Amino acid sequence: MVPSSTTKPHFDRSRDPITAAAAVGAGVFELGMRAYLWGYPAVITARTRDYATDPTREDSYRPNTFSHSSKLFDHREHIIVKPNNDTLYSWAWLNLVDGPVTLTVPPVSRYHSFQFMDAYTNTWAYVGSRSTGSDGGTYVLIGPGSEAPASADVQVLRAPTDHVWLLGRTLVDGPEDLASAIEISNSYTLSGPDSVTSTRHVPALSPHTIPESGLGFFDELAAVVASDPPPAEDKPLLDELAALGVGPGCVPSEEITDPVVRTALRAAVGAAHGWLETYGGAKRPGWTYGTRLGAYGRNHLLRAAIALRGLGALTADEAIYPTSRFDADGNRLTGEETYLLRFRPNELPPLRKDFGFWSITMYDKRNFLVDNPIERYSIGDRTSGIRYEEDGSLEIVISHVRQGSAVNWLPAPKGPFEVTLRCYLPTGALRSGEYVVPPLRRI
Repeated sequence: MVPSSTTKPHFDRSRDPITAAAAVGAGVFELGMRAYLWGYPAVITARTRDYATDPTREDSYRPNTFSHSSKLFDHREHIIVKPNNDTLYSWAWLNLVDGPVTLTVPPVSRYHSFQFMDAYTNTWAYVGSRSTGSDGGTYVLIGPGSEAPASADVQVLRAPTDHVWLLGRTLVDGPEDLASAIEISNSYTLSGPDSVTSTRHVPALSPHTIPESGLGFFDELAAVVASDPPPAEDKPLLDELAALGVGPGCVPSEEITDPVVRTALRAAVGAAHGWLETYGGAKRPGWTYGTRLGAYGRNHLLRAAIALRGLGALTADEAIYPTSRFDADGNRLTGEETYLLRFRPNELPPLRKDFGFWSITMYDKRNFLVDNPIERYSIGDRTSGIRYEEDGSLEIVISHVRQGSAVNWLPAPKGPFEVTLRCYLPTGALRSGEYVVPPLRRI
């Protein structure tokens, strides 16, 4: 949960001016930090959407329209942090204000999923192999205040916010399978009203510079709250912010004039983001993973941490993401060392036998894929040439420089890195959180 306090900012100037100003500043600073941690996921989602649909960019996307990738992500892709290297993405930024949008999916006999996220990064629905099966179908998406169509031939999905991020994934089973996967992903269609295209004449702000925005962060937060009202349970925080001048229709950076309040809010942005970057980063040997990603409820702090490190994470029924930043001895992983990851027989993660699969993906300290001489960004059960031992065990070597003729090699950057074990359609001990991934050991 986001840290809270029963102390609210007050503006009693009857006391000593310095004492009064300090009290106001402390209260506003605390409220500003809570607001940043609560609102960061919404602001980064809005920035990602605006950046992706920015008409001043040559490769921008149209709202309410699919954009299907034609290759797996590599080190050149920096739109979102921690992309996978397993599936083709199908992106769509939906605006349901002007009416419903219809998704049509043909029969697909491989892993695929369509994840629907609201303006606050909560996953609220799925279509795909696990959730709706392989037969395909037609799905109508409507906004929170819209009437559902009367047709019985479609399934209606009611979004909690008018802005929705639709993120589709289609499995690529090796390089020779890419063309088939592209053909399948291109068969997914969206239809609906043309959303009003942005008329902006200046480039959209980068999703990666939010902590540099200062008071401007609260302008962006006010805009999101106006376009996509949050759940009713968040009203107490919104009431506190509204009393300060942060709310729908407000431009806090221009309208808040009190120098103490301005200074405190500006400082809160930097302090909250700095704290968020360290949250969950304690020195813990081995791997860590959670089973509550994607649908956060009141856990605003977890929601913010995942928005920073893995925006668009699937929920645990769809995928689980064990991640390691430290070796078996608790030392930070770095390309200056060589590591061995060994799965004993029957120790690989338990997954559904029909469409489940796994991969280990390499990320640099910025959470982007790593450039390497063999263009291998991940290694997994579909990696061509992967070699198992005679007893069924699996050994993977992780290093910056290839060690001899190692076949099961995952290239690392020169400096610090982290690895994520993506487990799609988890079952058993993995789904319950009891599965233990073997640690990386220096060799």
